[in-house]
Amino acid sequence: MTTINEAILSKSLKHSIHIERYKRGLTNGYIDDLNKLNADINSEINALNLENTSKNFEKLKRLSRQQNSIKKVIKNLIENNIQTDMFSQMNEFANIESAFAQSMLDSAIGVSLGTPILSSIELEKMYSNALIEGDLVKGFFSKQTETVTNDIIRNIRLGISDGEGTIEITNRISKLLKNKSKREIETIVHTTVQKVSNDTLVETYKRNTDVVEYLQHISTFDKRTTPVCMSRSQLMWRADTLEPKGHGKPFIAPPLHRRCRSVMIPIVKPFEGLPKRIKERVPEAKKASIDGTIPASTSFDAFLKKQSVATQNEMLGVQKAKMFREGRLSTRDLVNDSGETLTLEQLKKPVSD
Repeated sequence: MTTINEAILSKSLKHSIHIERYKRGLTNGYIDDLNKLNADINSEINALNLENTSKNFEKLKRLSRQQNSIKKVIKNLIENNIQTDMFSQMNEFANIESAFAQSMLDSAIGVSLGTPILSSIELEKMYSNALIEGDLVKGFFSKQTETVTNDIIRNIRLGISDGEGTIEITNRISKLLKNKSKREIETIVHTTVQKVSNDTLVETYKRNTDVVEYLQHISTFDKRTTPVCMSRSQLMWRADTLEPKGHGKPFIAPPLHRRCRSVMIPIVKPFEGLPKRIKERVPEAKKASIDGTIPASTSFDAFLKKQSVATQNEMLGVQKAKMFREGRLSTRDLVNDSGETLTLEQLKKPVSD
């Protein structure tokens, strides 16, 4: 028999796959805007009139005068077009996520818990105040504007220094936009969507602590999984207080880094731990499945032990992988309780009592 928490894990992971598809759809739309940006940047480069002077010094002076105009074009794409559209998209998306979380709990237990989903005002405030890499969402977008602008200006400057003409430099910028700038757009979309999703789900679960006992971190297992996410795989925190259960790591809702794919899932209390008003309404067929059992999903250590030596070396680094195979290191040891990546020297030090 599938337990309630196993069913929730399965539904949560399937839902996360749907979110990945949503991210791709959003990203593809914004990537199309890069083609327009490419044309606008080409116009800015043409305005430099590089062919009417042979002096690099003069060309660089012209670029310096043109920088604000170039940044304005890029800012218009990232902070006006993409950010404005994403603000609208994320408000609707957060509503969907809140409804999904509440519906999943209701259907899993077989009872309408009656907990109101987050209001539009609460969701909008949550998105506006969300922190990504230590910045509010608005600041995160501004940083991406600076990154793309600096990349483009630097490449134009390099082209001038290498004696390239307008055609060569526009080709250089086209390649940059097609590759690195495209990745920046993907990062913006992926990280923002993941942040809104997890924040909304966690807040919804926290409002249902009469049935939700713990919040559990679930990491994606593959070669792209970071040490931070490896170290938090399957860890739990109390849903009401966010105190850690059996470890010392503070609660942090994903994303923990750019392009983080980790999710938080709820762990429902055993039947006897539910409030009387809910127990009385739980269908008889559901009672046995509400046993409080934690899903027996594979730990990252178990996953990694099944991989080849080459894969272990690739994911952990040769020396850390060797320590892992010798049993002197677990993936949880890769990051300390403050969330900082540990060096080899730190890992070699004995654990204090």
